[in-house]
Amino acid sequence: MRPAKSSQKRHYPKCQVIFLFILIETLTLGSVLGVSINVNDIFSPTLKSADLNVKACNEEYPENVSCIRLASNSTDNSTLIWRYPDTNKGDMQGRNLTGIRSVSFSVRGKNGNEKVDFAIGRQQGKFMDSTSKSLGLLESPIKSNSWTVYTINLEGEDLSNIRAGFVCTLTDNDTIYLSDIKYETY
Repeated sequence: MRPAKSSQKRHYPKCQVIFLFILIETLTLGSVLGVSINVNDIFSPTLKSADLNVKACNEEYPENVSCIRLASNSTDNSTLIWRYPDTNKGDMQGRNLTGIRSVSFSVRGKNGNEKVDFAIGRQQGKFMDSTSKSLGLLESPIKSNSWTVYTINLEGEDLSNIRAGFVCTLTDNDTIYLSDIKYETY
């Protein structure tokens, strides 16, 4: 004789649900080799200088859906920061990016020779970023006639608490186009 089927739904203990969430979060952040993660999937470009105009550039580059245009109206530094959480002012933990080996992105200038700095980290406060890594000021490499891919090597860096997942600073009254910002695990 077969037992009767139960009409009750199966419930999972909280510890199984928490373990599954941690496992998915770990896999999402690239602990599996060969993973590429779009920075916009885990950080938000939410902290910007008042004199920086940010907009999608689909009209200018329709083939590039992830393109954004950054235009500075100042001769001082103008910065856009991708952060987590998007309201984090140093009072909350950031993301654990352990397993990420680099961040890469494509950039081109409006006129060429724009002065730009790209970085990860740099945020201060109670929960300051566990590392700060920059490419340094790029001047002559920014070209206006083609996209150029740059990479910030993060191997050996402490990525256990990152609030500023990507930082772009224009140092003059310039315009650049930025695309395909992604973390790499290989």
